Amino acid sequence: MRLNAGDFGIALGIVWGGAVLFVTLLNIAAGWFQPWVELLMGTYPGYDPTSSWGALAGFLAGFIDGFLAGLIFALIYNVLVSRAERARTEASCD
Repeated sequence: MRLNAGDFGIALGIVWGGAVLFVTLLNIAAGWFQPWVELLMGTYPGYDPTSSWGALAGFLAGFIDGFLAGLIFALIYNVLVSRAERARTEASCD
């Protein structure tokens, strides 16, 4: 079974971008997740955990990051599945 790389990338982008947004909003509201926020500040340029615009910038950066990670993962997975299917087919022909 192969993965649709684009769809997998979009799904992972939404999940990771949503997680960044969630952590940022909780930090704005209650000051929670400060170590994570500091990590995100060092990872995503332009990320500002003190404003709504910063939260949206974090969502966008997280979405792009998650999309690329999901896309690359799905492409590598599909290559490995193709090789396994080809090896299985060649072994059954012998």
